[in-house]
Amino acid sequence: MLGALTRLLTRLIVSLPGSWLIRMSGRPQMTASGGRVFDPAGQFIAVTAIKQGIFGLDETKSVPELREIWKKQMKPFEKPPLRGIRRQDRTVEVEGGTITVAEFTHKTYQPGGPAIVYFHAGVYCAFGIWACRSTCEYLARELNAKVFAVGYRLAPEHPYPTPLNDADAALEWVRANAEDFHIDPERISVAGD
Repeated sequence: MLGALTRLLTRLIVSLPGSWLIRMSGRPQMTASGGRVFDPAGQFIAVTAIKQGIFGLDETKSVPELREIWKKQMKPFEKPPLRGIRRQDRTVEVEGGTITVAEFTHKTYQPGGPAIVYFHAGVYCAFGIWACRSTCEYLARELNAKVFAVGYRLAPEHPYPTPLNDADAALEWVRANAEDFHIDPERISVAGD
């Protein structure tokens, strides 16, 4: 019940006009290099999370323990799976181990269409495919593309450059198997958050 209420309140808040969300965040409109502005809803959520200590760093915890804490904190914001999306988890062999790549396909996907190889947020040490599932489903539906979310191995257990090498290996794996996936090898994009 609490999770449903939290989701409802979150949807209501982020549907407010951008100018209100900026004012509610308590900070001026945030900008990135090049003058790009931060999405007002994203700014409100990020500033609120920082003020509330969500995603805070507890230096007494290990990185794997922090990952579990962050995952629990994000659970109320998780969206239900989109209808018409099929997910298939695949195991990909990479140097020194294996990774999971989740393939998201919308029911309207046509063979020979485009693909997106998607890398989840977390600066190579946090989160996982679970954190980008709803985004990947949305992209698969709205762009009518197959989306491959990469579960690269995380630092510090797998230090740099392992996560980056995993990401590169996943992209090459998708490209090498384009025919089997019924995707156009000339229309493979890379995205992430």
